[in-house]
Amino acid sequence: MVPHTLQLPACFNKFGDLVYVGNSKGEILIIDHKSIQVHAMVPTPAGAVIKNIVFSRDGQYLLTNSNDRTIRIYENLLPLKDGLTALGDLNKTVDEVAGVEKMKAVGSKCLALFREFQDTITKVHWKAPCFSGDGEWLIGGSASKGEHKIYIWDRVGHLVKILEGPKEALIDLAWHPVHPIIVSVSLTGMVYVWAKDHTENWSAFAPDFKELEENEEYVEREDEFDLMPEAEKVKESDIKEDDDVDIVTVEKDAFSDSDMSQKNYVSCQLTLVLMFLSNKTTVWEVLLS
Repeated sequence: MVPHTLQLPACFNKFGDLVYVGNSKGEILIIDHKSIQVHAMVPTPAGAVIKNIVFSRDGQYLLTNSNDRTIRIYENLLPLKDGLTALGDLNKTVDEVAGVEKMKAVGSKCLALFREFQDTITKVHWKAPCFSGDGEWLIGGSASKGEHKIYIWDRVGHLVKILEGPKEALIDLAWHPVHPIIVSVSLTGMVYVWAKDHTENWSAFAPDFKELEENEEYVEREDEFDLMPEAEKVKESDIKEDDDVDIVTVEKDAFSDSDMSQKNYVSCQLTLVLMFLSNKTTVWEVLLS
């Protein structure tokens, strides 16, 4: 049993059949949530207390935040689907050892240390680290009092940006699942939304668009704003409307796969009777023979 005063971070894997728990000994426990049985154990390098543990949205990477001021990323070696089944198969293959050593041996085949993040100069503690929606970026907040700093790394380990907010301690962070938007919460209860400052670039939509520093006088063409400019008037149609139209001759159907459809079509002849009334209106009477 775990003492009530001890707080352990935990998270599900992508499909929810396994629970990953970080304990005070710096170990990651992989548990079947139905049977509450520990199947594997992954010790962290420093053995420090694990404060946060979270999966990336795609389930490929696991993040831990420990008391040794280090954020670690582990690569998930288990399949995304049926992870519990694969874990059971691993337990069957490892039979050289038993007990805790067996769980560690299985754990080494479940997670592999991918990268470590830390500030080697200030040795700052981290608050609420998490992945971006696509798992390519990582953010962590400074746990120093009176600081509202957000560190952004790429997954390779390069520090890309430091966002500085008001002089309020940061207590939580979240990255939008789809958009590049970050939300941070301060100790005073204020919620801050961080987003990219987009600059309008009209030339991206119209390559011939030219931005002006100041207004310029423009002289329009004589017919520029006419409804039908002379340069765009449609030429008169070359079709001779007085010519007779052949409505009797039937051309062979190019899309027919046999002669049957052609014969049936020919047998159905249309007789068109044109009657011209005094008001010049044409009435079409269709007779089928």
